[in-house]
Amino acid sequence: MFQSSLRVKLSVLIAGASFCTALLAAAAFFWRDVEQSEQQRKAELSAVATIIADQVAPALTLEDRKAAAEVLGSLHADGGIRNAVLYDIRGHCFARFSRADGQGCLGDGGPSGDDDSRVAVSKTDVVSGGDEHLGVLVLVSSERTLASVLGEYLGGAVLILALSLGAAGGLAIVLQARISDPILAVAQVARGIAQTHQFQDRVVVNSTDELGTLASSLNTLLDEIERRDAELARRREQLEQQVIERSRAAEELKAARDRAEEATRLKSQFLANMSHEIRTPMNGILGMTELALQTDLNGEQRDYLNTVQSSTESLLRLVNEILDFSKVESGRVVISAESFDLRLALEHTVKPFLPVAARKRLEIGTKVHPDIPGLLIGDPQRLTQVLTNLVGNAIKFTEKGEISVDVRPESETRSSVDLHFSVRDTGIGISPESQAKIFEPFVQADGSVTRRYGGTGLGLAICSQLVAAMGGRIWLESRESAGSTFHFVAPFGKMDRPVSATPPAPAAVPPPAAAPACPAPRGLRILVVEDNPTNQKLVLRLLEKSGHRVTLASDGFQALEEARRNAFDLVLMDVQMPGMDGCEASREIRRGEAGSGEHLPIIALTAHAMSGDRERCLEAGMDEFVSKPIRVAELNEKIQAVIALCHH
Repeated sequence: MFQSSLRVKLSVLIAGASFCTALLAAAAFFWRDVEQSEQQRKAELSAVATIIADQVAPALTLEDRKAAAEVLGSLHADGGIRNAVLYDIRGHCFARFSRADGQGCLGDGGPSGDDDSRVAVSKTDVVSGGDEHLGVLVLVSSERTLASVLGEYLGGAVLILALSLGAAGGLAIVLQARISDPILAVAQVARGIAQTHQFQDRVVVNSTDELGTLASSLNTLLDEIERRDAELARRREQLEQQVIERSRAAEELKAARDRAEEATRLKSQFLANMSHEIRTPMNGILGMTELALQTDLNGEQRDYLNTVQSSTESLLRLVNEILDFSKVESGRVVISAESFDLRLALEHTVKPFLPVAARKRLEIGTKVHPDIPGLLIGDPQRLTQVLTNLVGNAIKFTEKGEISVDVRPESETRSSVDLHFSVRDTGIGISPESQAKIFEPFVQADGSVTRRYGGTGLGLAICSQLVAAMGGRIWLESRESAGSTFHFVAPFGKMDRPVSATPPAPAAVPPPAAAPACPAPRGLRILVVEDNPTNQKLVLRLLEKSGHRVTLASDGFQALEEARRNAFDLVLMDVQMPGMDGCEASREIRRGEAGSGEHLPIIALTAHAMSGDRERCLEAGMDEFVSKPIRVAELNEKIQAVIALCHH
């Protein structure tokens, strides 16, 4: 119905235009010969092509091949037109009319002639209302048809053609308006959308025919596009809101992280300051107590001083536990990998506890499975620290019976072995409720334990985190009044070949009596740089009792002045002092020695004992590090070591 209706309308329009063109051509070129009629027909074809080009422009715009084919099919009424081909902008056949072949596109090769090769061809550009090039329309007519039409005009039908011309022209105008107006309306809306990218405009539908259906379909398409645009805008707003919320959350997280880092920094700084402030008076207490114990005392006085020394040692252990926990909690513990003898390390761990266990009449036994290699690769200091805490707890909470330390292989590969350590005691045991939280910091079995046995409750928390840092795990088995067994498993490497191993230093455990001082070189000229009067007096007395000559300085500036004026064998340098501190003074001494070949031994003598303090002192040019409270044995050992090294 759509094809026939459109075909009739277009046929009438084309016929009227054709008659008008033929009449004008006959009146103007009547006297011309057949050759002139060919030119006339070309003009006629050009006019027809112009009209058809205007009609097929919307079809090319909308890529409607069917509508284009129907427009070209209306040329069937013009017997003088043999072929009509519509090419799109890419040069491809979009629609075709052929009196012999029908209306389908047969290819892109262009028109071809039949038996009569003398043809008239008209090529017309198809453009949109906005002068946009859409394609090319080609009309083909044989010269024989042109001559026949010319003959009809010369046959005396001028009057009839004139009357037909008027009627056809008027009818063509009416029909063209009815056909082109709806198409132009669609084209106008489409052009407005292309220019503004807005989809609010709609085509006014005034009919229910095919053109009305086309306009309604365009309106439906625009409705769907507008709906999708609205949905996309809503989704975009949601995404923008999510981005804003996530950005806000990220900022809050960063602020919280910064606050946590600042709190950690302040806590570390606080602990460092507290460590220094506590160790400084403890240095005087322990040092003076040790000096007093070396004098003539009666039994009661010696007992009092031993009690002071023992209490101060206990206080020092508590401070060390808090510092250790702070280092573990902040992730500053580094697990080393070095070779060591497990059996020797275990012996050095247990040995300091033997006098304490003997006083409580407890037995301590150790057992190492024979399949465990003699040398392992791991961190002997951290392993010793864990075992020291576990054995120390076992002795503390056991009144009678025994403590046993057992080591056996859990699993093994060619290059590593997982060792299972167990520390068993026959002490008070731990209730099931307390076992679930025993490895948490500041936790003990109950309040009575703290009152009776003391301690910070940090030892097991430190053990748990150290074992985790070594790549292992820790747990316990216990029953109240039936003892406890603490287990932990940790991986260690195996040595490919035997190497000399240095056993780890035993953990700090109070000895049953004052340890004898290690021998050190006597008669040294020593510069002591210390701002605390009590510590000055203590170090002076300790060094003079060892036969040394001592010069005192209260800060870094005095130390540099004394070093320039006098020759010293050794400097004991405090770190934290007013004015110029010990690190800067050491750097100045090293700068003064540059290029001279001289080297004045410097030992840091400081209450700073946090992680990194030793490294900072060595980086400043010092040769050794002794933390306060000062142990006479340790001090003499370090003096002997640096003097021997510098005189080597």
